[in-house]
Amino acid sequence: MRALLPVPGADPAPGPSLLGPEPARLARAAVERLEAEPLDRPTLQTCLEPLIAQLAGYLPVARKALELQPSTAARFSGEHEPEATLAHYRRYDAYFGVDRSEAVTWTEVSAQLVLTSLRWLQDLPGTMLARGQQHAILLGLTSAYTELAGTGTTAPGVPEPLEADVFFRWRNGHHLFALGSLFGRVALERCAASLERLPELIEPAIVHLRLTSSAMAYTTDFPRSLYVDQIRPSLPEGFSGNQNSDYNHFKLAKGKLLKAVILAHGPHTDGWPEPLLAALRRFREIDQLDLDQHILVAAEKVGLGPSLRQRARGEDDSAVRALRRIQADRASEFHLP
Repeated sequence: MRALLPVPGADPAPGPSLLGPEPARLARAAVERLEAEPLDRPTLQTCLEPLIAQLAGYLPVARKALELQPSTAARFSGEHEPEATLAHYRRYDAYFGVDRSEAVTWTEVSAQLVLTSLRWLQDLPGTMLARGQQHAILLGLTSAYTELAGTGTTAPGVPEPLEADVFFRWRNGHHLFALGSLFGRVALERCAASLERLPELIEPAIVHLRLTSSAMAYTTDFPRSLYVDQIRPSLPEGFSGNQNSDYNHFKLAKGKLLKAVILAHGPHTDGWPEPLLAALRRFREIDQLDLDQHILVAAEKVGLGPSLRQRARGEDDSAVRALRRIQADRASEFHLP
């Protein structure tokens, strides 16, 4: 199972989406039921069946769109990052089965969205995700389907059976996380380009950040023993989520947004418009909750010991404490008190 995504920091090139309006409509209906009813798992599965069938109808054209071969060009990032960083990105992608190309368009992104989200939807009834996590991912997918709703049409189809094991969920969850990071980064860059509309434009960034937080819960929704016995031994030495280029570029987009705000309104928050401040405060609180999820995953899977990256560096620390320090640092992002 592989995924095709743009090179880090690059926006997908223009291209027609494979999707029509139906996936967004059906996903929105599922979200509304989750918000209104205490669904049990069989009812949830029934609720998702129309969306699953609709996405399955796109499978043939989506697979054809993803036949584009990944680029082997040396230029891997528009951010001009050090070669050591790019090497980490490449290793991370190789492990999770992610191919990159500078030629990726929104057509390929819509195709990847079909495959990854369909796998998640099929797998969802077998997970133990909390209602709020199900809602956050479905809401993020609704936003993505809406963003990419074009003129594509297809008849409902029958999805292929999943061979869902621990590595399937581990990999598909990371592909879902990558897509959420991509859509979230694009949303933040739109905020930076149109600050007067920031209170409106930051909501999609928040929705996709919440998707990535819950995608982490999905990615690791299996017993700790399987992580210890199967997943962790498969990870390269020094492996770390900090080597995830999509998430790193989402974080870089936060810095670009801050720079745009300072250039427009000055360095002191008392000179910033109140609607802009309120929107940034809301984003920061969701970002803090995102780190709460990182910490919970680390505590449950790694325990109170070091991460692989810390172990490779010989650090006498724990993954949980390191994440708590990051969380404290991010509390003052955007210069907010």
